[in-house]
Amino acid sequence: MTALFIVRRAEPDDASAIVNFNRAHALEVEGRALKDEASRCGVEAVFADSAKGCYYVVESDETLIGVLLITYEWSDWRNSQVWWIQSVYVTPFYRSSGAFKTLFSFVEQQAKLAHCCELKLYVVHDNNRAIAAYSKRGLCQSKYVIYEKELA
Repeated sequence: MTALFIVRRAEPDDASAIVNFNRAHALEVEGRALKDEASRCGVEAVFADSAKGCYYVVESDETLIGVLLITYEWSDWRNSQVWWIQSVYVTPFYRSSGAFKTLFSFVEQQAKLAHCCELKLYVVHDNNRAIAAYSKRGLCQSKYVIYEKELA
């Protein structure tokens, strides 16, 4: 498939599509059905408060086909921002088409322009398709192990 992809910072009008992408992603990767209200409010919160992060979307033929969320971490060791890549989703039809490559390259360039010191992400350990896609973009497994404790 040869397609022209446009990447841009998401706008509030994209919220509904992003909610749908997030819900599809959670179900596909983790078997988790997100609650409608929490999912919608979570996406809207990013648009209401840029300190929480920002979404980038990729489109083809004026249709949104993918999304990526950036959230921020401050590195006192490096006196710079780390960008965390989250909520990555490309619709199944456009996978392996270059859509994610285009989206990631755009975000990487934005990070460099913002003097970000590092891009990071986490991936479900058995999501081999995503791991392969991230490896192709130059991301490698971290020396850190992530621990978590759900509180809600």
